[in-house]
Amino acid sequence: STPDLSTPPVVSSPDVLTPELPDVTDTPGTEQTNEEMKENLDAMMPILDSIIRVTGTTGDNEYAPDDPEFFWRVLHIMGSSWGTTHPFVEHSDDGFITVQTRVMGDFASAAFSSYSVFPEIPENLTESIQYDAENDEYVLSPNDTGGTYTYLDDVSTLQDGSVIVLVGLYDGVGNPEDLLGSVSFTLAPKPVANGNRSTNYLYSVTEAKKISN
Repeated sequence: STPDLSTPPVVSSPDVLTPELPDVTDTPGTEQTNEEMKENLDAMMPILDSIIRVTGTTGDNEYAPDDPEFFWRVLHIMGSSWGTTHPFVEHSDDGFITVQTRVMGDFASAAFSSYSVFPEIPENLTESIQYDAENDEYVLSPNDTGGTYTYLDDVSTLQDGSVIVLVGLYDGVGNPEDLLGSVSFTLAPKPVANGNRSTNYLYSVTEAKKISN
């Protein structure tokens, strides 16, 4: 059932700013053009944004895919703040968000390359995330990310087809002087069987490291 939150906060999806990508030389095992890579990385930005908002850019809160609380906090932000970027996520009039289980799995496989099953939702998150077994979907409370923004600052490719992206968190609109911190992500390409794209996310995060500014 929908959690009883009498006054849900106002939700405003955070902005993600993506610059033009530099020229990228094709690597073995990849057949992406620059434009295709830009499109695929644009689609990953909500995932990366959600991770940064849980790790932060300073302090001890590291990327921890095996920690159930970290796992579900990332998916909660992804569904509640970025649900509008996915065609199968629904927003109700009272502000709550419903995410089909298969869509939540799509989020998880993009955010965590080691994902195989959902861990149990920690008790301290059950007011924010509830599973509706009858409809096989998750009900999420709204989330407000404040006035910060993420920006794709740099991209490089590896010989195995993986991509390293530098994402900055800004207190403003991407001005260098407003940079709060950066995280370097390593993204592994997902296999796509016979060109059948059944996911919005063609990469999976394998690593995330905070970068000192």
